[in-house]
Amino acid sequence: MKNEKLKYLEGIRGVAAFIVILHHLRCAFTFNFDKKIYLSILTSTGSQGFANFVHSILNIFLDGNLAVYIFWFMSGYVISIRLFSTNNKWYLTGAFTKRYTRLAIPALCSIMLGFFLMKFHWMYNVQLTHIITDPQSIVWLGERFNFHPDFFKAMKSAVWGTFFQFTEPSYNSSLWTMNPELYGSLFCFALFGVFGTSKRRYVLYILILLIAFKLYLFWLMAFLLGFYICDLDFSENIFKKYIVFAEEKIFSKAYISVPLFIATLVLGGQKYNLGYFNMVISFFLVFIVMKSSLLKQLFQLKPIVWLGKVSFSFYLIHLAVLCSLGCYLYWVLPYSHVIKIIIASGATIVTTYALAVLFTKYIDDTAVNISNKIGKAFSN
Repeated sequence: MKNEKLKYLEGIRGVAAFIVILHHLRCAFTFNFDKKIYLSILTSTGSQGFANFVHSILNIFLDGNLAVYIFWFMSGYVISIRLFSTNNKWYLTGAFTKRYTRLAIPALCSIMLGFFLMKFHWMYNVQLTHIITDPQSIVWLGERFNFHPDFFKAMKSAVWGTFFQFTEPSYNSSLWTMNPELYGSLFCFALFGVFGTSKRRYVLYILILLIAFKLYLFWLMAFLLGFYICDLDFSENIFKKYIVFAEEKIFSKAYISVPLFIATLVLGGQKYNLGYFNMVISFFLVFIVMKSSLLKQLFQLKPIVWLGKVSFSFYLIHLAVLCSLGCYLYWVLPYSHVIKIIIASGATIVTTYALAVLFTKYIDDTAVNISNKIGKAFSN
């Protein structure tokens, strides 16, 4: 499978990153936004079924936790492509050694961004707690960037705490995902190193998945599922003919894949109180897209693919922009609550994407180049 045929993966990642910022904008300005919309629709239409449907769809696009599980599933899949497509065990050494550097350089720069914004008193989220009225938003805003900045502690957080001992408060609260990202990636590499393409690996896959479930390691299950699906897609295996049959006879039919995708969205918006719920929903959403020709075409549209190309940078810096520029605009603008939310949110999103382009070009791409050189040196 050629790289140009995998552009939809970038699109999925881009949409997931956008969901994260929508989630945090809701947390900052109107925590119960979805409930207000639900009550408004129920009152105006009198249809509880329609109100529940809209509420479920809205919940999906405001669910940052679900988006993170999508990131983890995608990581497990993408980092395994080169392993299974070429069976390059020599690549494993390089992949192991470069993974930390690949993640650490952008994480460090995002922490420095938060540090300097705090140092120059350009964070306004705490001030906003005095004028915002939503109690849950007050708590959420008050928990971010509410400590005295210290350069050495920021550096320690960047090189150690982010990946091995993450704690709040943080210079970038979004970095809580980096610990699972690092360990999940390394676990997938180790799994391939031990089992490779052994014919018995599928039994062991199931056993490992059950152990992870028993230990409530749902983040690891997301990585494992991505790894397993990549194995089925790229390696020669006994299930290949069934996979091809499912893609050609079932998922290639838009009248099957699209309703199934929408049904999964609605189910995901129900927010059942289950620890593994978002992991399961994220898996099915991405899996359906992967097997549906129509949905793949949608997610590989150029604007959506572009969102994916800057998604990692966007994810890393969006909280700093929100708590500085976004909160400042809400604080100083002399308009109604709704108008201030619209302006502050719009400015936050546009500014974050603009900065993400620069961050990707000068920091993230640099991190990729440096980590690739490290990986190549160890591989050789």
